[in-house]
Amino acid sequence: MLRLPVLSSLLVLLALAPWAGAQDAPAPREQVVGRNAELRGAFVDLARSTSRHVVRVEEGGRARGYGVILDGGWVLTAAQVVQGRGALGASGPAGKLQVSLHARDEGNDLALLRVAGAAPAGVPLGRTADLTVGQFLVVVGTDAEPIAVGVLSAKDRAVEPSAQERNILMGLLADGNEGHKRAYPRVLQHDGPTSAEVFGAPVVDRAGRLVGISVAAPYRGSSHAVDVDHIASVLEALKAGRAGAAAPAPAQARPWLGVSCVDASPEQRGAAGFGLLVREAQGPAAQAGLAADDVIVALDGQALSSMDAFAREVGQRRPGEQVTLRVLRGGQPVDVKVTLGQRP
Repeated sequence: MLRLPVLSSLLVLLALAPWAGAQDAPAPREQVVGRNAELRGAFVDLARSTSRHVVRVEEGGRARGYGVILDGGWVLTAAQVVQGRGALGASGPAGKLQVSLHARDEGNDLALLRVAGAAPAGVPLGRTADLTVGQFLVVVGTDAEPIAVGVLSAKDRAVEPSAQERNILMGLLADGNEGHKRAYPRVLQHDGPTSAEVFGAPVVDRAGRLVGISVAAPYRGSSHAVDVDHIASVLEALKAGRAGAAAPAPAQARPWLGVSCVDASPEQRGAAGFGLLVREAQGPAAQAGLAADDVIVALDGQALSSMDAFAREVGQRRPGEQVTLRVLRGGQPVDVKVTLGQRP
């Protein structure tokens, strides 16, 4: 016979078992709180006023992504949203719209839909030139709350297909997620979390002006949108039923540094204002003697300010160029000369 204390313990464990299992289940998206939830809440009024220009695009009876209404009876979306799987539909705060595919531009991942009959007013257009790195951008859907809010980290960025690699600097440019599946001539980069389900959604500034169309989420904490200046440059061609003229540039030989890094802590970077802690070195970096736990604080005599800035600086070099990295190794400064390789 079980003693009473043992039996009591078993009953307590059985009572707690369902609760423990429920704790292990992933929380619904709506329950996740954090930086983006706080930012989304701060931009509810902007999203509510801008959402009247946004539609949910359906194809073959299934929701495929979003689009934004433009003046003149048009809906602009990402080409990947409309794949010829069936009849198109669009609905949002402005109601249900009858739309048909007017033109696709695969080179820029844009598609223009024609609205049949009376069309609502379009979203006002902004200018890429007016955007400032560091400002907030808002990804708007058909709900009163934004899809995402992010900080703009790069403008006019050309991107190419990425190999699956583990860090933004391991192969320049990839950070361990899926990476780019295709090339884009010019995109905005921000850190608002997006996914394929929301591609085609408009990205707007704080005045509610369209500044981009969401097209990619290649890395954790990094989303991309075709910028409004580039959209404007191909829009007339799309309205005329032609693909835009600005196709992706042919791939160029890209430099390869070969380091996997994270932001260094204040203790690790010492007196430096910013540093990158090396997690792993491969290829050119490993051959030059760079190793895990080194902290990179300068490139060719220039102090680092961010991982993105470091990646851009290295990315502007050519395979075969030599760069000098100032690193802290055991707290002591050491210069490491690395001859950049060509990205595999």
